[in-house]
Amino acid sequence: MSVVAKEYGVTEATRPRLWRKRRQEATPYRECAHPPAFERDTVPLNDLLTELFPAQEAVMTDFDQWKSTLVMRADILGGEAVFPKSRLAVRHVGEKARRGVSDDEIVADYPNLSKQDVEFARRFVAEIPSR
Repeated sequence: MSVVAKEYGVTEATRPRLWRKRRQEATPYRECAHPPAFERDTVPLNDLLTELFPAQEAVMTDFDQWKSTLVMRADILGGEAVFPKSRLAVRHVGEKARRGVSDDEIVADYPNLSKQDVEFARRFVAEIPSR
């Protein structure tokens, strides 16, 4: 039994009765007079991740900006995401990188791509599954 439960007088015997009573009163959980400790002391996950991994937030912001530059049109590769001003599928590059082809090799094959494009294409393939 937690310290908070003891503080509010909740025991193993009274817990089911309290939940039943709360359901009958139809009191929304957030309006309870004494919210549980886990709710009073929580920090939103995004804030926690930003605090723990500040560099990761910058990478994700860059990734989101990069994704917004991709072209997805029905008349180009059936709606598959492609790099701007080309018909090169992001998934094709990402799968090559995921299979172990080095970034330098991919950039040598496709000179209009940067190493960041290859890295983000790899992330794109991991984040967005194929149809």
